Amino acid sequence: VQEAEIVEETGEAITAAQRRAMFAGFTEAGFDTDAKSTEGKAARLGYISNVLGREVGSTNDLTSAEASRVLDALREDAQQPAEGDPALWQEAGE
Repeated sequence: VQEAEIVEETGEAITAAQRRAMFAGFTEAGFDTDAKSTEGKAARLGYISNVLGREVGSTNDLTSAEASRVLDALREDAQQPAEGDPALWQEAGE
């Protein structure tokens, strides 16, 4: 069993409030593609994967603690001056 799987098995799942805050945070951080589009979903999941250091296929896979880490990173990025298109930030596996 990999470390990420252990976290998923023992952590509390992401809450609905965290999921809503995360999508708002992506907008504030400069993600301007539609979150429901293939491109938008890939960009957001790539960002999440980079923050967490593991492959994430869906926000449903996140624990509450992981969602908090992503929210903190989004808040920090939203306060930073723009350095290019956040949708182009490295995606996991690329």
